[in-house]
Amino acid sequence: ESIFLRIFAKQLLLILNAFAYLITSQIVILAGKTAVNSSPFLHPHSSSFTPFYQIMKIYKYAQDYMIQSGNPTQWGHFYPDEELIRSDIHQNACKVIYDENGIHGVCALFEGADPTYEHIEDGNWLNDEPYLTIHRLAGDGQVHGLFQCVADYCKNISRNIRVDTHANNRMQKLMEKNGFTKCGIIYVKDGTPRIAYHWTE
Repeated sequence: ESIFLRIFAKQLLLILNAFAYLITSQIVILAGKTAVNSSPFLHPHSSSFTPFYQIMKIYKYAQDYMIQSGNPTQWGHFYPDEELIRSDIHQNACKVIYDENGIHGVCALFEGADPTYEHIEDGNWLNDEPYLTIHRLAGDGQVHGLFQCVADYCKNISRNIRVDTHANNRMQKLMEKNGFTKCGIIYVKDGTPRIAYHWTE
């Protein structure tokens, strides 16, 4: 009996430590069954993996995938870097998407005005109301529907959502399929153009 209790106590301690790590690192997690056609909800993950390592591993996969798919200039092998992702975590903007098999995607969600969206060319935003911005969405290639998962989550908490993407990124069709309207061209910090999309209720 004492051996059983010691094993149980050890496992419980591991779970509590993992939960505490997630809380202190401010990583909020979106959970959805297989992340396909699901309505995600906020849920703390209780496993003992290292969240930051998993996040950077997914971004590395996404970088390689974009380069191999004919989009080598959007992220390359330098964006996003660890410093930027740590900043996302510090701002409580980092969101991880997982199902019963583990983590499959990551993105950053920001409330408030995005400086790169102040100027838009060849069009206009649908309105000037407060909005939520989706940035740095990446997946591990194991499941489909990550953008829909994030978009559905955002639609439940905001009446306006903005997002941008590179001209060579296949995300454009997914954005339009999920009700986003192409609004024009914006420029990110390095001066390169992005196609701007907007969803509103």
